[in-house]
Amino acid sequence: LLLFFLIISVASASKAKRRREIRNTEQYADICTSLNSASYPPIESNDKRRHSVLSALIDASGLQNLLAADGPRLRSACWILYDDPAKLSTTNKSRLLERYALVVLYHASQGGQWASSKNWLSKSDVGKWEGVTTSRPRIFSLHKHVTNLVLPFNAMNGILPRELSLLRQLHVVDLRGNDLQGVLPAKALSELKRLEVMDLSMNNILGRIPTE
Repeated sequence: LLLFFLIISVASASKAKRRREIRNTEQYADICTSLNSASYPPIESNDKRRHSVLSALIDASGLQNLLAADGPRLRSACWILYDDPAKLSTTNKSRLLERYALVVLYHASQGGQWASSKNWLSKSDVGKWEGVTTSRPRIFSLHKHVTNLVLPFNAMNGILPRELSLLRQLHVVDLRGNDLQGVLPAKALSELKRLEVMDLSMNNILGRIPTE
C-alpha cells in the first residue's frame, strides 16, 4: 500500500512539474513569431511537447541569449520547435540538447555557406550529419551520443557557441582551417570531460583551450 502511494506521489509531482513548465513558458509562446509569424504561430497552451522543449532550451542557453533577435540560438530553437521532422521531446533530454547544440553551431557559423553540410538540419539522426560521429548504443543506454565533430576546411564563418558544452560525450573536435572568430568559450568547453583532441588551428579564435 505504501509503495502504491509513493508511485502516485511521484507521478503527481511529475505532472505538477510539467504544469509549472507550461505556465513558465506561456509568456514566451510567441517567441518565434518575430522570425516568421506565418510558419511559427504562438505555441498553444495545451501543446505540452513544445512548452517542455522550450523550457529545456531556455535552461540550456539562458533566456536572454535565446531571446536575442534573429540570433543563432533563437533560430535553432524555432527549428527544433517547429521544423525538425524528428519532433523530439524532453523524454530523452540529452538527445534533444545534443541536436540543439549542433543546430546552434550551424547557425552561428553560417551553415548555409559551408563547403559541405550533407544531412544537416534534416530528419536524419545527427550521426548521419556531415562530420558528426555518434557512439554505439549500449545495453543500458540505447541513445547514441555525439563523440566526434570533424569539419576541417569547411568554410565555417562565425563563432564557437558555448552550447558545444552540451555535447558531453565529445572526444574529438577538428574545426581547423575555417574562419571561426571571437573568444573561445573556455569555461563552457571545460565541461567536456571526455575531450581528447581539439584542433582549432588556422582560425581567428582568441583564448586558450582548457587543459582540464
